[in-house]
Amino acid sequence: MEALRSAWLLPLLLLALLPAVCLWSVTGADAVEFDIGAAAAQRGQPAPQPPCPFVRSNYMCSAEAVAANWRSCCADASCGAPCSSGGGGGGAAALRARTRVLFFGNSHIRELAEALVCDNLALLTGVTFMPNVTADARTLMMRGHTVPPLHWPYLLAAGLTDPDAGGGGGGGGGGAAAEPPEAPQDDYATYHFSNGALIHMAINVPPTLIAEGEAAPASSPFQLSAVADYLNFKFEDLTAVVANVGNFRGWAIKAFCGGDAAALPPPLPAFERTCDDLATYTPGTPLGRTPLIHLPTLALRLAAARFAGSLVVTDQVMEPVTHEPPLDLAATTAAAAAAGGRFKLSYVDMGSFIIGHQCSAEGGGACTTRPGHQCLPGPPNDGARIVLRQIYGA
Repeated sequence: MEALRSAWLLPLLLLALLPAVCLWSVTGADAVEFDIGAAAAQRGQPAPQPPCPFVRSNYMCSAEAVAANWRSCCADASCGAPCSSGGGGGGAAALRARTRVLFFGNSHIRELAEALVCDNLALLTGVTFMPNVTADARTLMMRGHTVPPLHWPYLLAAGLTDPDAGGGGGGGGGGAAAEPPEAPQDDYATYHFSNGALIHMAINVPPTLIAEGEAAPASSPFQLSAVADYLNFKFEDLTAVVANVGNFRGWAIKAFCGGDAAALPPPLPAFERTCDDLATYTPGTPLGRTPLIHLPTLALRLAAARFAGSLVVTDQVMEPVTHEPPLDLAATTAAAAAAGGRFKLSYVDMGSFIIGHQCSAEGGGACTTRPGHQCLPGPPNDGARIVLRQIYGA
């Protein structure tokens, strides 16, 4: 089996080094421009951060459009929920020393995490990540295999460095500085900060399926423990978990089981029916409308894992409406406490920082009122500060 793994891991890792694979932003002229300070200052808004290489391309917007059309609700106290007091420069969402947060869910959760990363770039020292989070990689996970993580160092002045490529870092010297590599995909990743803070991300990968009921069997890829193992943390050491219900299972069947089956190594013996299990996990419920994550069950599994921080739940999508919490907060708190849980449960309504402050990245990044993903920088920065207020209490 080890020989088999080596045979397919080597080409996968070589593929991870190809710059054309990544669809992410880069430092330099092509990066999303955060330098819109003059226009923001005229309206009393917080000073934006330097260009951030970790913003996913479909969240990028025109700097001019953001400056003209968006105002921070945290800056003028017009959010529907209290914001953290900042402290990261210009009211940014500042990570306190040794804060460890797991962001768990779909791409709208990712936007909150990336806002935190970009607000704390001066402290960022590197990112550990699963390379090439593609349909093939997800299918490998469904078959019981793992793709070894990579680690790239980061310095604010020099950018990212890919140690295996020998480039990046932008340093001095007599010749032209090498261009830093494109930021890696952060679906399954950990961002490391010099003050000991860690941002872990499990976004749209098989272990984010938390079905209602008992814990998944050991032969299932749908394991909360698999996230801790891969990202190298213990739940008892986390400050917070930020989660939503994720995408729907109909989406997951294509995303998790759509790899090139013939070209991939076969499933391990206990993982031969995982895609069938995904399709039938909730009998009688339309898969197209069944979320991946059953939040009350997630709370029970966190209790079993001795998590004792803050569980902050939020909505499936960022949209300008007032939502109801996606679970019964009181009942879930009571059930988790009965199971030995010692964590705080709270809810953040995404509408609290979107209503009246839309800045949609949909339709070419023009900071419009269209529904969907929001611009970064933009409303997710306020959302990150609201989440930190729930975690820190101030």
